[in-house]
Amino acid sequence: MLTHRIFGLFRLHVILQALFAGIAFWLWAAVLQRVAYPAGFLVEPYVRYGLVAVLCLIAEAFTRGQGRQGLLDVDRATLLAISVKQVTFVAFGLLAYVVFWKEQTISRTFLGTFLMVLFLMLVVTNSYLPHFLARHSFWRHRQLLVPTLVAGSAEQMDQFSHWVMKGRALGMRIVGLVSDDTNAQLSTRVPWRRLGSLDDIERVMATNAIKQLIVLGLPDEMKRIRELVNTCERRGIRFLLLNDLGEQLGRRISTRVVNGMNLMLVYEEPLEDPLNRVFKRIVDIVLSSAILATVLPVAAFIVWMIHRLQSPGPLFYTQERSGLQGNPFKIWKFRSLHAAPHDESKQVSKEDPRVFPGGKWMRKFCIDELPQFWNVLMGDMSLVGPRPHLLAHDDIFARVMGNYKIRTFVKPGITGLAQVSGFRGETQQDGQIIDRVRCDISYLENWSLAMDLRILFLTAFQVVFPPKSAY
Repeated sequence: MLTHRIFGLFRLHVILQALFAGIAFWLWAAVLQRVAYPAGFLVEPYVRYGLVAVLCLIAEAFTRGQGRQGLLDVDRATLLAISVKQVTFVAFGLLAYVVFWKEQTISRTFLGTFLMVLFLMLVVTNSYLPHFLARHSFWRHRQLLVPTLVAGSAEQMDQFSHWVMKGRALGMRIVGLVSDDTNAQLSTRVPWRRLGSLDDIERVMATNAIKQLIVLGLPDEMKRIRELVNTCERRGIRFLLLNDLGEQLGRRISTRVVNGMNLMLVYEEPLEDPLNRVFKRIVDIVLSSAILATVLPVAAFIVWMIHRLQSPGPLFYTQERSGLQGNPFKIWKFRSLHAAPHDESKQVSKEDPRVFPGGKWMRKFCIDELPQFWNVLMGDMSLVGPRPHLLAHDDIFARVMGNYKIRTFVKPGITGLAQVSGFRGETQQDGQIIDRVRCDISYLENWSLAMDLRILFLTAFQVVFPPKSAY
């Protein structure tokens, strides 16, 4: 029941957003016509572009993974990320249409300003529309509210009360709770009465005309669950089991049906979608080719001159790093250290004597990283991803954080979420490693093309205005 209601709300939300987008498109076109084209303009191309924008918005909705359609209990950062992704879809759709049809009759200024208007509309509707729809949905009618009984321990009640309370927006009316824990009713976060123990459940169901049972968490004995399921089936009551395996494991758990089998996954991996990989690879190839053809030759000449003046030796520096699935690859960099032999496993510090003066400048402004665009073009790296470390450092860092090697599920990158989040430079403390790994795993689980573009933009900003940790 709950999943279908959530999905129904989601579909209604998408339909209304598409309608609002169409209205915003034509309202903005009317403003443009009044301000810039008082004599009128061709309507036909605007009809086509308005339709493309609406279809792209609907297409984005199909890309959201199972279980991610609900917007009733989402934080502001996630809502903003969803809005950015939606605008990115529309922008790419409009751009593709312009390139494909070689359209010359529509104002580029209008398209650019419309995207800003659209973004503001999406932020507002993503923030408020789902709650409005939930409050005014037909199932909120008193006759359609489902009398619901909750079963669990006092600890479970306290832990999941916020989740159950959210269920009210989806048509649940919590009657009370049953628990073998006699102190359950003492929890200050649980506003319901304890109506009895699990042994009294049939009496409680009959007395209160219960139509739905929610069991909070997996029990120690599956026999008890089978008994509850049988009781609910016999009495025509919906049965819901809140899977708390993720809380027990200390990990977020996802469920999928694969070839008819139910699987539980510890990590979401959007980049396991072949289409997402293709999109990411296209961006990698296009941007790395452009940098290699334009920026790298000029940078190579400048670095070669600095080497001749300050530290004669080879122009490039190669080193084995850990790549996708932990497989080693040879990373390319401009040499920023003196050519004399040194311990490669020692991290470069702020006043490291191994770095010549020009090398400090190169490292601060990431000039030494430019040859890695060749690694990107060859497929060993991506523009965005976890930074690749020395093989020896991988073993050290893995001892600090047990899930460190999860970051190898995706290709390493020239830049990453950790780097633009302030975790750049030498890792001197265990806490710095933990923060970086958390960012890397967050990137792994929440990847989107919009996230990559945002990280690339922030990286470009930090190249021009380096943070204090850059040395």
